[in-house]
Amino acid sequence: MPRKQRQDAVAFVIAALAALAGATRHAELLSQQAGRWGATPAQAPRDDAAARLRALTGAHTRVVWVQDLDPKGRDTGALGGNLRLCGFDTSDGRGEREILPGPDNYSRPLLTPRGDRVVFTSVHSGRPWRCCVVGFDGRGRRELAEGFAMEVWRDPKTGVEWVCAGTKGARGKGATVGRIERFPIDSPDQRELVWDKGPVGASGFCLSADGRTASGLFPWPAAGRAELPNRGWTAYARGCWTALSPDDSRLAWVFDGSHRNVVLHAADGGSWKVGVSGAPGVGAYEVYHPRWSNHVRFVTVTGPYCSAGKPGGNQIRGGGADVEVHVGRFGERFSRIEQWVRVTSNRRGDFFPDVWVEGGEAATVQAAMQHAVGAVAERPLKQHDEWPGDQDHLVFLWHDAAQTNQIVGPDGRGGPTCRVVARGRARYHRFHDMDLAGGAFLAEDADAALLAACRKSHRLTVEAILTPDSLDQRGPARIVTFSSGASSRNFTLGQQGDQLVFRLRTPDNGQNGTNVQPVLCKLAAGKPHHVVVSYMPGLLTCFLDGRQVLATPAVKGDLSNWQAQHLLFGDEYDGGRDWSGKLEGVAIYSRFVAPAEAKQKHSLYAARLAKRKPAERVVLDGRLAEVTPTPSPKAIGAYRRCLVVYRYDVAKVVTGRCEARQVLVAHWGILDRQVVQIGRQTGKTCRLTLEAFDDHPQLESERRVSAIEELDLPLFYDVAR
Repeated sequence: MPRKQRQDAVAFVIAALAALAGATRHAELLSQQAGRWGATPAQAPRDDAAARLRALTGAHTRVVWVQDLDPKGRDTGALGGNLRLCGFDTSDGRGEREILPGPDNYSRPLLTPRGDRVVFTSVHSGRPWRCCVVGFDGRGRRELAEGFAMEVWRDPKTGVEWVCAGTKGARGKGATVGRIERFPIDSPDQRELVWDKGPVGASGFCLSADGRTASGLFPWPAAGRAELPNRGWTAYARGCWTALSPDDSRLAWVFDGSHRNVVLHAADGGSWKVGVSGAPGVGAYEVYHPRWSNHVRFVTVTGPYCSAGKPGGNQIRGGGADVEVHVGRFGERFSRIEQWVRVTSNRRGDFFPDVWVEGGEAATVQAAMQHAVGAVAERPLKQHDEWPGDQDHLVFLWHDAAQTNQIVGPDGRGGPTCRVVARGRARYHRFHDMDLAGGAFLAEDADAALLAACRKSHRLTVEAILTPDSLDQRGPARIVTFSSGASSRNFTLGQQGDQLVFRLRTPDNGQNGTNVQPVLCKLAAGKPHHVVVSYMPGLLTCFLDGRQVLATPAVKGDLSNWQAQHLLFGDEYDGGRDWSGKLEGVAIYSRFVAPAEAKQKHSLYAARLAKRKPAERVVLDGRLAEVTPTPSPKAIGAYRRCLVVYRYDVAKVVTGRCEARQVLVAHWGILDRQVVQIGRQTGKTCRLTLEAFDDHPQLESERRVSAIEELDLPLFYDVAR
């Protein structure tokens, strides 16, 4: 019988048997698999897979894997001696091909960073593990050293390619190692210690581009990141098949128990799930061997695993001849696999793939996310001369206390005017900005409009200029918050030590917005920071001084579960989370702000800040000579704050200039209609931090009382209390 007729007959019999068994899905899989390297008429030309893979990656791409020569294909761990080493190159026109023949063992093959060689481990029962290398063309096979090849890495400074190899230490057994060393591929005798702080799973050990961070199992099922060399590790999840993004973002994943998803964990603690079983032909079945390529956007898995029964149980151990190699591409937001290509099509089980994409080492998570942010939400950018720029969907606006703070409507007419009321010891600073040490400002008549607008759009942007007084603030300390207490909020921009953090209420993130609390950026004490935090479902971004510092899909969900709350600045509504610092330039939008606009807003406000000059400050030791009694809150009528003037004899000038022998100093005597205990005694000397009263125009409208007759003495303002 001619070969083509035999192939037609084989395909017909396979399909007929599957149909008789009632396994329509399985028949489709068998028909697809029925023959590479002994092919069926249904086989696509080998160049089709190469073209589709090249179109997916946009570059020359290579794939390596091991193939089980047993027709049942059950060696999913690649521990037996009935394997062959296979490869695929999008540029050579050969399709699937043999690199090294079987039967033999080629455990966990890894493509080197240049893509021209394959490192693997020879595992045979009763014999030591041996790291080996061979050219991708199948030439030059040689043993390198004893151990299990866990990772390959290229030093970005020297270009030297290294192998990280694990050995069975006192605490290691099976697929767990007790010690990891590294050596150059071309100088295997030069060994350096990488890790001996505890047992590590042999699979899932991956390095960052700089070689300073590794993902791994310490051991299974504790997934974590290790700081190298040999510094310690931090857990981020439980599971198997860990991986680390090949750049320096420290984005990691762990394979979930259903064998259908990876859960990504950002360096800031956020996490999200991405399905990896969506490749055509996999259906509801499990996948296995998930691995990141050398390019942050591309991953590989094997599947479907359907030989051990129906979907729903753990099918991995059954392996199967239907198992193929698939390559997928992350979307730019890393929230889904947007496209798959099946690389293999044969009658054997294909396991442990690795993928190399030419130029992949230059790709980064940050660059992909930045591109995604610009592509998702960029609006035509109009030119503006003054902050806040584009006021479309602006819900709340507060320049400072000297401005009208009126929102301009889309027709150019004046809209609502935004007002704030001081609480506690909060007051205005010399640029009419909020001074929030010991108090807060409550927005008036803004809550309902903000709630309605964001629940309608499911978008939010918070912009502010914030200057922390110190980095010793926790809780997190509330800077801008739309909340009703410590455990219920719609959003909070807060400070936790030297970190700016964000809480957002969504159905996924909980009523307190704490399931994921991303770290936005680092803060510096005494320095103004222009911050724009923007959210649309599945994408949270932060811009610091016009530069994007965060883009993450870790926070998910819409704003449908928002509830009536209070908009405050500097504390919670019921207190207890005070933030000490200065705040101004607050704008809250019910839309997403993209990079170009965020940069423009920073430029507009930076021009305002550049015109400011610091006040001259003097620090002196003063002996209290005379006081003005603090009036009662009732006595100051409609005023909520009052300054009282004291007279001091100058004992010593510590810093700055002061020629006078006596000075007048204005202290706060009443704040928020509550008497302030100044705590000074006549005749006692104290340290004073002062600035000229005339350098604080925000005080002109405040009530000031004085019982001091020497009115020609210089008047200062106590800026330290």
